[in-house]
Amino acid sequence: MAVFFIPVTNIWKPYQIPAEIWKVSKFGSNHKRTDTSPLTLKLWRVFWGVDSVFFQVSYNITDRAVETNELINADRIFFSSNIVSIIAILLTIKMVKEIDYLQANQGSHISEVFA
Repeated sequence: MAVFFIPVTNIWKPYQIPAEIWKVSKFGSNHKRTDTSPLTLKLWRVFWGVDSVFFQVSYNITDRAVETNELINADRIFFSSNIVSIIAILLTIKMVKEIDYLQANQGSHISEVFA
C-alpha cells in the first residue's frame, strides 16, 4: 500500500519544501498556509517537471528505436530537455538568491530588535 504514495511524494515534496522555506523567510514563522509562493518557485517546479517528462520520453524512444529517424527524434526531444533544464537551473539560482536575500534582511531586522 505504501508504494503508491512514493510517486505522489516525489511530485509534491520538491515543491513544498522550498515553498515553506520561502514563506518562512518572507513572512516569518507565523505565516498563514494561504500565503502564496512567488512565481519563480512555481515556474521552477513546472520546468523541472517538463524536463523530467522530456527526458523520460527521449529515453523510451531511444530504447525502442530501430530506425535512424527514431533516434533523430529522440535526440531532438533530449535537446529540448536540455534547454528546459537550463531554464530550470537558472530559475533555481534565482530562487536561492531570493531566499538568501529574504533571510539576510530578516536577520538584520532581528539584530535591530535585540540591539
